[in-house]
Amino acid sequence: HLHRDFWNRGYATEAVRALVEYGFIRRQMRRIYARCLPENRASQRVLEKVGMLPEGEIVIENCFCRGEVKQ
Repeated sequence: HLHRDFWNRGYATEAVRALVEYGFIRRQMRRIYARCLPENRASQRVLEKVGMLPEGEIVIENCFCRGEVKQ
């Protein structure tokens, strides 16, 4: 998570881009995936900016998020 004071400054995109580049270039990975909550449009946008494509929604039962269990 980034503190709210640092939102909309490109830090998340820069960090995710660096991780993706590291994975593909240095670690020679063939596939990288990420997850975010469907309602978290900002996180979806970060993933899109680094070239990730949506493939669908993964149903996760009993996922703990923000202090509560999501079902």
